Order: sequence, then structure tokens, then C-alpha cells
Amino acid sequence: MKKLMIFAIGVAVALTACVNNEQFDDAAPKEVSFKGFNLGESTRATFDGTEFMVYAQFSNAGDGTDYKNYWGDAAKEITEQDGAWKVNETTKYYWPKAGAISFWGYYPKSQAGVTFDATNGVKVADVDPAEAAVLMLADPAESKLKTANDVPMVFKHAGAQVIFRIANASIANNFNLTITGVSISNVSMLANYKWDEWSDWADSAATISNDDDVAISEAAIGSTDLYTFNVIPQAKDENGAKKITINYTVEDTNAGYSYNATATFDATDWVINTKHYYNVTFNFTAGEEIEFAPETTEWATSQHDFAVTD
Repeated sequence: MKKLMIFAIGVAVALTACVNNEQFDDAAPKEVSFKGFNLGESTRATFDGTEFMVYAQFSNAGDGTDYKNYWGDAAKEITEQDGAWKVNETTKYYWPKAGAISFWGYYPKSQAGVTFDATNGVKVADVDPAEAAVLMLADPAESKLKTANDVPMVFKHAGAQVIFRIANASIANNFNLTITGVSISNVSMLANYKWDEWSDWADSAATISNDDDVAISEAAIGSTDLYTFNVIPQAKDENGAKKITINYTVEDTNAGYSYNATATFDATDWVINTKHYYNVTFNFTAGEEIEFAPETTEWATSQHDFAVTD
């Protein structure tokens, strides 16, 4: 079996454990408990602080070659209990003296279509963009012998966001700009997901849009998110080339007239756990030049300590 490592925001986080569900002659056996790290900095894809789900596989050899179910073939609900994150049931699970265990987690508990096997980890079928905005998975790192009675788990966003930020470089020259809507065509709206990988996108494609009017008062690109779309990560040519359409109205107060127009651009690839900013600057005093400058950042801007047990 290949060795697995967790990578999130460029940092490798080791999942270390050595556990068994049997009694042993330790004077003070330690109950298995968890640490969770939330990579969310959005209003949607963050833990609600109540529970997440975890599968566990025990390896007596300590290297994963002989995995067997540690606490049954179903995921267990993990909740905070007296300052520690543990299995939400009366049965207790303790750290043993030998062997090793790997844990696979997912959030939220209510996610449908979840399956698991020790080779592929957690898989989720038929995920739509709304689910992708909330869904997070934690995959195991290489299991090692027991070094502490807690388990760090890093959860990563399954989905991506596309965000429009727009500037009016000619506002000081009395050109008023109002965006009347944005849309993206040929977007796949259903697919399957497992750690670091989306697959089996639905053949049918859709156009996603927002027709809210927004007056643009800034001369340069700032930090204001004007339009935000939750999307399933996919290539820019999945289900056909993805085209961005921006409809807008320009009022030239110098000449006393206004007109409606449309700008189109090619989309970029959308990647797991990222925010894709589509920065568009309109310059009407330079012959209506339009600058399209996309950039991509990781969805999470910081790592938070979800729970700690000493």
C-alpha cells in the first residue's frame, strides 16, 4: 500500500497514532481523541463546531498492509466532550502498545453519497456546487507508532469559488459604470469527489449567472467581492470552453449619453480548495480598454486550531 501524506496550504501535517480497541496492561490507558484543523475562512465552508465523521482502519503490522476495521465499517460521529473530541457513544477506544491506525474524516455529517475503502479513502458521489461549498475531507498521513494521545486532522475544502472584482479606471473622468450581470457558460454541475480528485463530471452543462446591478465606484481593483459563485473544480474546457460574459452600462456625463455593452473572456481552470479572482478593469478614456487579470489563491488564509486535547 502506498504511503499517504496530508498536504494543506503547503504544510505537511503528520497523522500519528497507534491504537487498538482491546484492553492492555497500562496503568493509565489513554482514550483516543482528536484534533481538527479548520482551513475555512468563508461564511459557508467552516465547521459548525458540533461534529464531524471519521473512518478508522487498524494495522497490527503498523504499516497499513493488514488494515482491518477499527471501530466497524461505518464512520463514527466525533463530538466535543469535556474539552476533548471523541467518538459520540458509550464505547471507549484506547491507545494500545503496538500497531498503528489511520483515520479518514469528512464534514458535514449530513453529507449524502459517502462511501469508503482503505485504498481510495472517502468518496462522495453526485456532489453539486452547493454541497461542494461545504464539503471538507481529511485524509490520513503515514501511520506511525504512538507518540501522543491525540490525532491532528486537516480538513480541506472540496470545492472552489469564482469571485469577480471590477474597477472603473475612468470614474475620475466622469464615466459611470454599472455592471448589470455576469455569467459563465458550460459549467458542470455534478461530479464525484475524493481527496485531491474530482471525477465523472455530468455530461450536461449549465450557465451560472447573477443579474444584480452593481455600480462600480473604485478606479482600481480592490478587495470587494462583487459576485461570488460556488463551483465544482473542473478544467476550463470541461463540457466545452467556459466563457465569461459581463453585461454593463456606461454613462458618459461629459457628452451626456449612455450605452449598454458586453465583454467576454475565457475562464480559467478551477482547482480544489481555491478562490479564483476574476479582476476586470474598464478604461473608457483609453478607447474602452478592458483588462482581465485573473489570479488564484488558496481558499484558506490561515489554519485554526479546531480542538486540542493534552
